[in-house]
Amino acid sequence: MFLLETDANKIGDIIKVIDGISSQTNLLALNAAIEAARAGEKGKGFAVVADEVRQLAEKSSEATKEISEIIKDIQYSTKSSVKAVKEEVDNSHKTGMAFNTIANMVGQVSAKVAEIQSASDKQSAQSIEVMRSIENIASAGAMQSAQSAEAMKAVESIAGASEESAAASEQTAATSQSLANLAEELNESVSTFKIK
Repeated sequence: MFLLETDANKIGDIIKVIDGISSQTNLLALNAAIEAARAGEKGKGFAVVADEVRQLAEKSSEATKEISEIIKDIQYSTKSSVKAVKEEVDNSHKTGMAFNTIANMVGQVSAKVAEIQSASDKQSAQSIEVMRSIENIASAGAMQSAQSAEAMKAVESIAGASEESAAASEQTAATSQSLANLAEELNESVSTFKIK
C-alpha cells in the first residue's frame, strides 16, 4: 500500500518535469516563429512548422495536467486505504470489511493507472509528432539566409526538449506499469479476506 503511494508520488515528480519541458518547448517554438518572421519569405514554411510544434507542446501540457489530476485521485485513494487499515486493524471483527475497503480502493487505483498509461501513450505520440516536425524542418533546409542560423538553433533546442519529454514519458509509463503490478499483487493478497 505504501509502495503504491510512493510510486504515485514518483509519477507526480516525473509529470512536473514533463510539464516544465512542455513549457520550454512552447517558448522555443515561439522564438523559432519570431526568427522565421525575421527571415521573411524564406521563413514562411518554417513558421508553419513552428506553429505546429507550439500546438503539440500545448497538447502535451494538457495531457500532463490530466495525468496530474489522476495522480491526485490515486494519492487520495491510497491515503484513504491506509487510513482504513489503521482504523480497522484494531478491531478484529471489522478486519474483513477493512480488506473489502482496500480491495475496492485497489480497483479504483488500477483504473486510474490505466488512465495514466493511456495519457502517457498519447503524450509519447505527441512527442514523436514534434520530432517528425523538427526532422522535416531540418531536411527541408528552407532558409539559407544568415537569419536561418538562429532559427536552426531554436530547432535544435526544440529537438532537445522533445527528446527529454519523450524520455520522461517513457519513465512515466514504466512507473505506471510498476504501480499497476503492485495494485494487482495487493488485490490478490486481500481478495482472500473479502467478506462475501
